[in-house]
Amino acid sequence: MNSRQRTLALATTLCSATVCADTTIEFSVTESGSTQTTAQIAYVKDGTIFVKGAGGDPQVDFLFNRERSSITIINHGEQTYLSLDEQKISELSDRAQGMMSMVQKQLAENLANLPPEQAARMKEMMGNFGMPASDDPPPPKKKLIQRGMMTINNMKCRQIDVMSDNQKIAQLCMADPSALNLPGDDYQTIKAIQAFGERLSEKASKISGQFSGSVPELSGMPMDGLPLEMRNFSGPVSSVMTVTRLAAGVGEISMAIPEGYKPRQLPSLPKM
Repeated sequence: MNSRQRTLALATTLCSATVCADTTIEFSVTESGSTQTTAQIAYVKDGTIFVKGAGGDPQVDFLFNRERSSITIINHGEQTYLSLDEQKISELSDRAQGMMSMVQKQLAENLANLPPEQAARMKEMMGNFGMPASDDPPPPKKKLIQRGMMTINNMKCRQIDVMSDNQKIAQLCMADPSALNLPGDDYQTIKAIQAFGERLSEKASKISGQFSGSVPELSGMPMDGLPLEMRNFSGPVSSVMTVTRLAAGVGEISMAIPEGYKPRQLPSLPKM
């Protein structure tokens, strides 16, 4: 083995021990009723995902860290960053839920002192303010219906309908990562952010309602593969996310918080 072969062998060993894979994913998001499509680029490398101009805002970047299971929102206009992990969200969610429970209890006591018709009108005006109703039906079960193969931007994927109570709430097109030559470690990072988003959405729903944007509610649904297209019909505004290009490498891009940026904190809630 000559010196060049030894160098290549050493590089291969180091890439296996650390992580050398990296991927660029270009995608677009379109909301119903809008003629404007927002183009986005996500960079995947070393267990992190970096989205430049998140949500179409050139001043905001998004960074996900698989190892720490956290997200960081970088605001270049303010030169600040906000880091969130599941523990922080859980703490805020628990406190917000405690406050909500106290308010609901007080409202229930006040409504109990009103005549039935007036109490019913008040509940209707307030939309029950999250108060559980005794006649609320159980949430419908979701199921997946496998459809045929499709081609999206020269990439093959299998179509899956997500049904809830015989109504289609989402349509996905899932691709085999190996057929896309997507490195295994980068795919694991993408799966990690999908799982993180589901857990975050479930916890954050108590304090903010909607964190998932164009992502349909798919918690607990057994699906493998890379979503090349996601059509969400279940939210207040239907939307379509489509992968337009997938390529190896990330080029010259900094996937870190710029030096000198100051941390921001979420608004604090009183302990209950």
